[in-house]
Amino acid sequence: MIRKLFLMALVVLAIGNTRADTIDTEMLLQASVDCVDCVDWKPVGICIWMTCTPWGCDFDYSIRFKNFVPDFVVTSYSNAKTPFSEMQSLVDSSEYFGFAAGFATTPGKHVDHLRFKKAEVWGNPGVAIYEELHDSSDEMICKSGVTPYKPYYLWAADYIGWHMNIPDMFDPKSYASSNVIGGNNVRFGNLYPRCGWSINPEDPKAAALSAQRAGFIVTDPDNSARVRIEPEDDCGDKCWAPEAIVENDMSTHKWQMLVPKYQTKGEIFGTKSGWSNFKYDTDEQYAWLLWRPYSCCSRQGAVLIFSIDLTEDEANSYSDEDFNDFMDTDGADFGDAGGSSI
Repeated sequence: MIRKLFLMALVVLAIGNTRADTIDTEMLLQASVDCVDCVDWKPVGICIWMTCTPWGCDFDYSIRFKNFVPDFVVTSYSNAKTPFSEMQSLVDSSEYFGFAAGFATTPGKHVDHLRFKKAEVWGNPGVAIYEELHDSSDEMICKSGVTPYKPYYLWAADYIGWHMNIPDMFDPKSYASSNVIGGNNVRFGNLYPRCGWSINPEDPKAAALSAQRAGFIVTDPDNSARVRIEPEDDCGDKCWAPEAIVENDMSTHKWQMLVPKYQTKGEIFGTKSGWSNFKYDTDEQYAWLLWRPYSCCSRQGAVLIFSIDLTEDEANSYSDEDFNDFMDTDGADFGDAGGSSI
């Protein structure tokens, strides 16, 4: 059913997938449903519900499931305008107000490969699709709490942090080579310091590194020292919102590249060599959708009394008969799955 809903959305949107230099709302809506693999819908547990009346209490269950939602549009670029075409006037105004535009030059072609990337994180208008899917699928798809078009992070507003590297220059993590993005064979750089500067011979990797840093600044609840808007966690009734993205961990996030190479798959940075091939952009403009995992369960009673987590193997192998058997066990002692009084 889930896959059919996404295929229907693809047919409705039906926008051509080509290499692009900019992104707009039309592309973002298309990209939000193109990456079916990014959604990764799966059952992860069981929610037990209770409804009580003067005549007794009924118990029922529903599946607790998880899926990814394309929460954010993350742009990373050099001296050119932001690749998010509909936000160019807003970004230009914020740079002028913050006196940042004239100082944020990048020596990108220096022999030492020192580069500076601007970055912004916006609420993805495509999350509206998942709200509609949530409502039309009997709440069997988690929706996002993120607000479309909302500027969760603007590098110019956080100029002291992003360009001048304050306060991260005083953080020991900036000097300990910790939080490396990638492994021994493929390294994109360090998460710290969380600024726009990096030393990287490959421009796409420098852009990806800045995107990872900006995404972490927004999603980490402990980043009160940075100028950003913390994302909302109100994703609906009985929904567990995602936590901070963690480098090298696909269970916490996925990146879907939009510019300069439009992709319909999700990935994390630093997993394969040759990643930069065919991703160079002459204007040094890059953009991604940042997917994050939500967990939720549909309401089947008045009160959720507890939730049981399943292992991945158990979740993948469970069927309707298994859930009915669970509700009939002495351990659960709740009677039939359809609900019975005690």
